[in-house]
Amino acid sequence: MYSLVESPYEDERLKAELEAITQAQLRAKEMGGILVTEFDKHFLPSITNLEDVTRGPYNPLTHTGLVFNWVCNFGEIKALSDAPHGLAVLVPHAGAALPQPLIDEKMWKVCEAILDYSTRTVTIKEGETVITFPSVDVGLDGRKLLVEINAALLEQNAGILIWKISGTISNPDVQHLYPNGDVPRVRNEHAQADVTGYATTNSNWNATLVYVGVVAHKTAIESLHATLLQRKSLSLDGYPAEPDSHFRLEVTPMPDFNLFHGALISDAALPNHWIPQDEKAYALVFKQPGLKEEKLEALLESAVMVRLREVLPHAVKDEWDRELFARALQKGLIDRLRTDGDCLAGVRIHLDKDWTSTLNELLAENTITL
Repeated sequence: MYSLVESPYEDERLKAELEAITQAQLRAKEMGGILVTEFDKHFLPSITNLEDVTRGPYNPLTHTGLVFNWVCNFGEIKALSDAPHGLAVLVPHAGAALPQPLIDEKMWKVCEAILDYSTRTVTIKEGETVITFPSVDVGLDGRKLLVEINAALLEQNAGILIWKISGTISNPDVQHLYPNGDVPRVRNEHAQADVTGYATTNSNWNATLVYVGVVAHKTAIESLHATLLQRKSLSLDGYPAEPDSHFRLEVTPMPDFNLFHGALISDAALPNHWIPQDEKAYALVFKQPGLKEEKLEALLESAVMVRLREVLPHAVKDEWDRELFARALQKGLIDRLRTDGDCLAGVRIHLDKDWTSTLNELLAENTITL
């Protein structure tokens, strides 16, 4: 379910590179100097950006490990044998005033991190030092998560970088809306929101949107609603989703987060809002306390019967639910929707297809009885 629990992400190349740099830092310190680089390389001071250091001609021999010769007014730049390319040692003159990047230079360490999917936190421990990142996007793949954490560590000048991320589940009772912890997003040209759940037809491109639950500021939710009212598509996790009919909006405040939850749902999915001109209706099942997975299909069948009693001119009895649902699914009278999050299941009911023949067929077989 959670990828980093089964397969921790490791960047061995990064580990080897960082370990070579930290070893070179120790050797530079033994020489009485500071390890510097011509490039933007992790945490090292770049001589390109230092005051009172000027670039000389191209160095074809690269005997110092540098591409160019450099002239330093407050010190001497020396070669460091067997160091990674582009690194050298800057040894200050006695009593020289140093630029701030050299004053701030510190020894860095290479560590591992643990992502707790239950608490959505990343923890890094090194000796007595503990660094924690809360509210982590657990849907990111290991590589991207490692890059983002290292960028934050560099920005904080933490003295630690990571090369490996493992996953753990500290509390199995904590359940996320999405099995892999990845929260989709919905957006238009002006706003975006996190998605608590959705229901669409089962296609990636030009899917029909039936329901989407969102969390955002109220203005963003209203902007998304306005797009649907104009019969324009939204981008749902990178794929376009078009509204099928008029969409209603119900907004609930979330004061603890200074945000709102919005439920955007098609009229064709709401009881008593279907109109005879509609060629389709929808039945949805939402997450509810105590709902067990084995009861989900029965709830969906029951929801379909409720909708059919509203939209069909024929009598529809509760006890027909399983047989009629199965036959309608087989004949393409209903299609399953793609759902996730707080919307557990759903179907599209085709009202322009021949329900009368299917009902007569089931009655003739004595599969259902009046």
